[in-house]
Amino acid sequence: MSKTMDSRQFGNLSFRPPARWGDRTVVAYHEDPYEEFAHSLSISRDPAEGRELEDYAEQQISELNEHLPEFRVLDRSRRVLAAGQAVRLTTTWRNFDSRFLRQIHYFIRHSDEYLIVTGTASIDTIEQLEPEYDRVAESIRIDEEA
Repeated sequence: MSKTMDSRQFGNLSFRPPARWGDRTVVAYHEDPYEEFAHSLSISRDPAEGRELEDYAEQQISELNEHLPEFRVLDRSRRVLAAGQAVRLTTTWRNFDSRFLRQIHYFIRHSDEYLIVTGTASIDTIEQLEPEYDRVAESIRIDEEA
């Protein structure tokens, strides 16, 4: 029998996740579907565990390549953001209903963790949403006191 941790409360929702699992989600936003596609933006976190930024980015690319059909990196760059040093990727892959998606990923090193910002759009809408995803990553501030 699997052990669970104490109940976790999120607004009006509570549940008991498995004891060995950690909460890495920061936030996720989705818009209402537009032409049968819902654009999304998520921010999660991952322990750094001593991994340097470039090594972490390579590990993420390898995992995405392994799990996503026809995955390709279209662009890769380094950025300096208010939240920390970052690698920014533009990727594409074929989702499960055979559509090609575009994603903007930011892997941001902050202290002993990585913040992962992922914006997902269709290939038809990425040009409009890419600046918005960039603005979100650029706007991240971390309150060290919280």
